Amino acid sequence: MNVLLNLNLLHRLLLEISHLTLKILHFISSHPQWLSESPNDDATCFLTNDPKFQASTNLLQKLASR
Repeated sequence: MNVLLNLNLLHRLLLEISHLTLKILHFISSHPQWLSESPNDDATCFLTNDPKFQASTNLLQKLASR
């Protein structure tokens, strides 16, 4: 029984990680200016007032604080 519980928890964790990875990749792909090689992009992408960026940053901070 304990083994099944551990497998279930591991499966849920892997699903959560893959879901979060897909969300991050989708977010990055929706901001193509981040993928260019301009040296100024690195400086400006973290100063954006884009609500999607702020929401993702807040989500990552909440997940990191758990």
